[in-house]
Amino acid sequence: KGDREKNILMSLAFLKEQIDLLLDEQKILRAREDRIIDMYHDGLLTPESFKRQQERIRGEQDELLRQLRALQRSLTDSVYETCKSVIELAIHAKSLWITQSPEERKKVLEMILSNPTLNGTNVRYDLKKPFALLKEMSVDLKWRTGQESNL
Repeated sequence: KGDREKNILMSLAFLKEQIDLLLDEQKILRAREDRIIDMYHDGLLTPESFKRQQERIRGEQDELLRQLRALQRSLTDSVYETCKSVIELAIHAKSLWITQSPEERKKVLEMILSNPTLNGTNVRYDLKKPFALLKEMSVDLKWRTGQESNL
């Protein structure tokens, strides 16, 4: 699962980069459209030329919007897969731990923990972000199930 997680994270980074590039392109198209509107109002473009250029820019904007929507769907799918993997790992962590070899256990710990340090006979660590969030949610759920939360 470690390679799968890395691939998903790389995909997320790539998708974010592509979305940012498309958003930059969208700003450029808006600026081009503003320029042709100004040129039209200043009498530098005929109505036919203005309409033709505006249609071309709007066609490009529509294509950008289509591409953005496709990337956003891909991003949503990747985020879903990441969340699903994290939750599956959290649910099955104990049974996985029992059945795994020492090398596999080390990989699991590397996926879950950050900053491990030895303090005498104790190991101190931080949970990586998705697991820390799950821990916070479980504490929050316990808090919500209290009697006073139903008032």
